[in-house]
Amino acid sequence: MRALVRPLLLLLLFLFTEKLMGQSIEEANLLLMQEEYNKAVIILNNIVKKDSTDKQALYKLGLSYQGLNDFPRAVKVLEYAALKDSENIPLMLSLGKAYKYSGNYGEAKRKYIKILQLDSLNQAASVNLSALYVDLQEFRRAKDLYSKLSQRDTTNSYFFKQLGLCSFKLEDLKSAAEYYEKALHLYSSDVNASLDLSLIYFKMEKLDSAFMTLHKVYWLYGEDARMDKMLGEIYMKSKNYLFAEKYFKRAIQNGDSSAAVLQKAGIAVYLVGMFNSPPDSAVLANTFTESRDLLQRSYTKYNKDALTPLYLGLSYKELRDYPAAIRFMEEALNIAIPSYMSDVYNYLATAYDYNGEYQKALNTYNDALEHNPANKTIYYYMAYIYDKRLSERETALKYYKRFIEWPEADKFLKAFAETRVDKLKEEQFFRNGSSQLK
Repeated sequence: MRALVRPLLLLLLFLFTEKLMGQSIEEANLLLMQEEYNKAVIILNNIVKKDSTDKQALYKLGLSYQGLNDFPRAVKVLEYAALKDSENIPLMLSLGKAYKYSGNYGEAKRKYIKILQLDSLNQAASVNLSALYVDLQEFRRAKDLYSKLSQRDTTNSYFFKQLGLCSFKLEDLKSAAEYYEKALHLYSSDVNASLDLSLIYFKMEKLDSAFMTLHKVYWLYGEDARMDKMLGEIYMKSKNYLFAEKYFKRAIQNGDSSAAVLQKAGIAVYLVGMFNSPPDSAVLANTFTESRDLLQRSYTKYNKDALTPLYLGLSYKELRDYPAAIRFMEEALNIAIPSYMSDVYNYLATAYDYNGEYQKALNTYNDALEHNPANKTIYYYMAYIYDKRLSERETALKYYKRFIEWPEADKFLKAFAETRVDKLKEEQFFRNGSSQLK
């Protein structure tokens, strides 16, 4: 019995192999259309085994490997096919794509350039090469190509959007805005183009235009974390902290709980507490607790942005947890950039003052002056510590006078300082019998 089974199995295997070998390129094409790439690979490999010079089979095999995202194999097969058909443009386009997704941008670029040398108006090569230039951050070259593409097809919003992107990257905001406006004129409901144009207007300080650009698409698509975040930025820049808080929180609800959005939301809540909340201690405590919690979540995710520990410290200060306030403000100083180090020193000095560390507060105010000598309000705060905390009247008087002499002094603080100068002089007169203070 076994003697009969073995030959039968061999016969079946032979017939199955013959069937596979007899499968045609048409069957492979059908499988490619159905995106059944694994089955197409089997058929095409069998065809190539029979005839390694079959250019069509090699090309289709390369496409099948691309469909499976096996780009290294696609490159190998398509390179072999190109040896036999070096100026086949569809083959070169596929090879360019395989190079790109294998990470070989240089070869991809050379392949697309070669296609354009053979056919200067080839749309696919122009589009792919432009996109490749963007990936390589060669924005001027990308812009030149997109410009040619937009001239050939003036109704394609994508080309104008890419021209806007390239102009933005080249720091030409005016041109970037114009190109995005054209793109949106052609396709008004493009959310990404609207977001990009809104950002450009924002950077150009055209806040009304930034808002209106987003407003046009916001109600079409409903809540979107990216639009919520951008609206939050616009309102924050406009100092409308209540609406900034609203939209940053909405961005979080809609899925963006990144450190950056949590930070922005926390800062907005803090500023609402400082400028927009009623003078009710319970309400304020809840507000600053919320800002602290949002900023703490941001800090846990990313702690290298000085603004996060700074506003975290400020929130703790308003909650009267001065040791925590000092700890976070000291950390903010360690990572702050020079442009706002003076502000951090100011806030830290205030926290030291409230915590009863008066000498540290005075030293920190001096540090603030070193970073920003133009901010003479610091003299007022130093005078106040010498006056009210340390009872060092002569030193207090000296700093009050420096503050009063400043032409930009705040009128309310100046009025208080003048009152204190008069009072200190009067006290000194009665203590010494005559005024020794000039």
